[in-house]
Amino acid sequence: MKLTSREQEIVDILSQDPLASQEDLATRFGISRSSVAVHISNLMKKGVILGKGYVFNKKVSAVVVGETLLRINIVNNHDCHIDTEYSGFAMEVSQSLVKLGMVTKLLTVLGADELGDQILSKLKNQEVDVNNVIRAEHYRTPRKVYIDNVLCYSENIADEKVNSDIESREWLMQNCDWLLIDGQFQKIVANKSIFRDENSPVICTCNYWDADLPEYLQHYHLLVLGVADFRQLDHLQQAGTEMIQRGVQNCLMTDGNSMIMWFSKDGSQDFTLPPNQSFHCKNDLNMFLAGLVYGLSAGYPMRQAIRIATATASRNEI
Repeated sequence: MKLTSREQEIVDILSQDPLASQEDLATRFGISRSSVAVHISNLMKKGVILGKGYVFNKKVSAVVVGETLLRINIVNNHDCHIDTEYSGFAMEVSQSLVKLGMVTKLLTVLGADELGDQILSKLKNQEVDVNNVIRAEHYRTPRKVYIDNVLCYSENIADEKVNSDIESREWLMQNCDWLLIDGQFQKIVANKSIFRDENSPVICTCNYWDADLPEYLQHYHLLVLGVADFRQLDHLQQAGTEMIQRGVQNCLMTDGNSMIMWFSKDGSQDFTLPPNQSFHCKNDLNMFLAGLVYGLSAGYPMRQAIRIATATASRNEI
């Protein structure tokens, strides 16, 4: 989030003297009151000031951007079994980060319906910051139906609506230390100017690698890739090295079963997964990312952060 020199001066003064009037600011800077009003308006648009009472939007540890939904699971055996759960990258990751102790803001789009109310209430009770959850009028909260773990039916909010709502909160994505992005929004966010800002947050995402990797993933700072296995080890090592060469700061690959490969500018390292901490490298990759971000944000070296990530993904206590 870029501020002009004048905007930064105004922020510095208001931080020390929040009762300063626009007339006071105009006198101090030798400019007109209308000019001060324009600067204040711009600071509000950028999300630095939340209201006319000069309430500042403090920088938070993490912002999670992604989908939240109702998942309906149908087990189609002799005795048909139906389960429902609140799910989605955004909900699961934000819950995990808060549980681990990180201050976390959630950016997601819910329908203007009772289901959205229920999800919002649960998140509030778990102390997830939901002030930036967007309610889409005339839409229901997304629902997905799985039969024997295969997605069969999906009810979603229109893509153009979700994309425009997410883009309207770009200032929020700039104003954090760690930004975690759902696969659904990877391409949108990759085109944002925050990747070219030297003061940008660490921008993180995960992806299950079952086809060609999208080129926009090379823009992310922290990238976690799930793989089926490590039988094509040379190919995976080459791909990981290329990701680092293209600008990714840390790239990790795992099958959730045997090991984790870590690539950085210093080379690559392998970590063996403990037998009691295996996880589904497709379904639980988001939880691995959450644990990894927590570990790194707490100042742990990568080896320890990986241990925290595997414990989080395997749903074991850290």
